[in-house]
Amino acid sequence: AFAVTALYIAKKVPSFLFFWLVVIMSSFYFVTDGEVIFGFLRSVIPKEYLPHIKKVIRSFKELTKKYLCASLALCTVTFVITYAGLLIVGCRYSLFLSLFISAVDFLPLLGTGVVLLPWSLFCFFNADTKTALALLVIFAVATVAHQIAEPKILGKHLGLHPLASLASIYIGVSLFG
Repeated sequence: AFAVTALYIAKKVPSFLFFWLVVIMSSFYFVTDGEVIFGFLRSVIPKEYLPHIKKVIRSFKELTKKYLCASLALCTVTFVITYAGLLIVGCRYSLFLSLFISAVDFLPLLGTGVVLLPWSLFCFFNADTKTALALLVIFAVATVAHQIAEPKILGKHLGLHPLASLASIYIGVSLFG
């Protein structure tokens, strides 16, 4: 089962890296040539649609800012849990590692498991079972807290009811993984 999972992940890495390369490059072009691009679009789009498009762009910018604030709040929850857990375990560089884990948790499609699970496996294979189990507990607590806090925090920042946020998260995960 591990080999199949590793193969699946290895097959997905190039498309994942390509996606982020395209995102970074297109962001660069939007920043450097934004006026040229929007000038072209203004010349092509009928004038009666421009106010509606400007309203959509303003709403998109506002929601993006609110979403980033919500994500930072969730990263703060992750940071507090991982920092406390790593301090209890007696891990050196707890502050740095907690900041790193929180930064990874902030990235789309990644979470605390990307760092904590391989670290736990490493400890387990090096006969440090106590640390391996402690890292799994930290991962479980951080994941559960994140799952509980996410609908509430996203709902608060985006102006949605927590039930609507929870339903959106569930549908998104069910459809897109």
